[in-house]
Amino acid sequence: MIRFLISDRSGTHVSRFPSWSMALGLVVAVAMGAALLVVGLGVALLLAPVVIVGGLVIRHRIRKAVAQMNAQMEAMRQQAQGPGDVIDVDYKVVDEERSQR
Repeated sequence: MIRFLISDRSGTHVSRFPSWSMALGLVVAVAMGAALLVVGLGVALLLAPVVIVGGLVIRHRIRKAVAQMNAQMEAMRQQAQGPGDVIDVDYKVVDEERSQR
């Protein structure tokens, strides 16, 4: 039998708990822990496929958006450059007298 000393400032009294009640409390605590573990694992097993599928969908959409932006950037780059073999320059003729100064 387990004894607890409880003090309430007016005096100390002894409270006794039978050992079977302590064992019962331990069994209840272990059962609640096991139930919490089972519920947690069940939720994890239910949510894992949802999270995986959601991640794959997001990954696909991001890759598609990046590919589309790259294609748009490449088209804009080609449009801005024009033909690649033509160089357009303004020429000025400099007099020889001016160039020797």
